[in-house]
Amino acid sequence: MRLTALCLFCLLLSLPGAAIPPPTDIPEEILAAEIFLQARDNEGKPLGVTEYALIREKEKEGIYPPLPSPQLREKIFLLQLLHMFRTLIPFF
Repeated sequence: MRLTALCLFCLLLSLPGAAIPPPTDIPEEILAAEIFLQARDNEGKPLGVTEYALIREKEKEGIYPPLPSPQLREKIFLLQLLHMFRTLIPFF
């Protein structure tokens, strides 16, 4: 009985650990770095790290264009108001 337990214990010690990843497994840090190496622009061309960083900065600026000046916004409002009056009162 003791010999069987001793053989079983030695057998368990000789097996590789289940928590250790296999040597062919690529670490997560390397996979994260590959994102920058495989980055592509809208045309499908590969991007470098600096170009990718510039695109990311442009995306952070916002998707909406800046507002026009207050004088231009006032003129647009007046033109819209005139259009509304011409729709309601055709002879105006």
